[in-house]
Amino acid sequence: MSQRTSSTINFRDIALCQQQPPGTIICFRHCRLFQNGTFVADSDELWVRDGKILEAQKIFYEERKRPNLWVDCEGLILAPGFIDIQMNGAFGVDFTSMTQTKNGKMALEQLKEVAQKILAFGITAFCPTIITARSETYQMFLQLLNEYKSETKGRENCARIIGAHFEGPFISPNRVGCHPKSLVIASLQNINLNSVYGLDLSNLSYVTVAPELPGAIEAIAFFRQKGIEMAIGHSEASIENATKAVNAGAKSITHLFNSMRPVSDPLIRHL
Repeated sequence: MSQRTSSTINFRDIALCQQQPPGTIICFRHCRLFQNGTFVADSDELWVRDGKILEAQKIFYEERKRPNLWVDCEGLILAPGFIDIQMNGAFGVDFTSMTQTKNGKMALEQLKEVAQKILAFGITAFCPTIITARSETYQMFLQLLNEYKSETKGRENCARIIGAHFEGPFISPNRVGCHPKSLVIASLQNINLNSVYGLDLSNLSYVTVAPELPGAIEAIAFFRQKGIEMAIGHSEASIENATKAVNAGAKSITHLFNSMRPVSDPLIRHL
């Protein structure tokens, strides 16, 4: 039986799991798992290695290995974390307004505050979202994320920031919701997208666009080529517009039934 030194920790010391070398088998025990439509007893176990769930018996009998680290969950529910891909802010912090203050130090602290506090609600990763704004706001926020990600000290117990979600400015002027209508860009034709979002898009993960706007379909294809996910939102798109957007690479809808055609519309019934 292959066996490295093993130890037991409390779930509150979960940051220690991130410090384990590759190949470490971690066993979460005394946890409640949701299986077959119900929660099982709190004596259940879950084995994990390198971020992947293991079949415990197979590892034990075929690889002849046991866990190197045991995590006592004290009867709590163990479940995958939520990933929030459209979060405009939380706990009194609005990411758009925060960026527009141009106070980088304060903005970094506010990002950290949100990333820490949302863990209590089961969110382990998120996309901070900027609504329709001036181009400098988008570019400043991407620079801010560069700074945030370059300093990891003190962020072991924070939800991970996947990347920014830019919910604008390419939305329908008739479906602005709470966005500032004066800053909406209602056509993407002859628009240099890098002049709006900047040249470095490495920290941009999601863009919401109204696909009926002139040039929108081409823009969707442009962003998808860069690995950026695309969503339809704040839109009056027809079935034809929406179909073209999906074919170009759009995969989701930002806040369905909000700032779009009514539920009685044929497009919604089609969806």
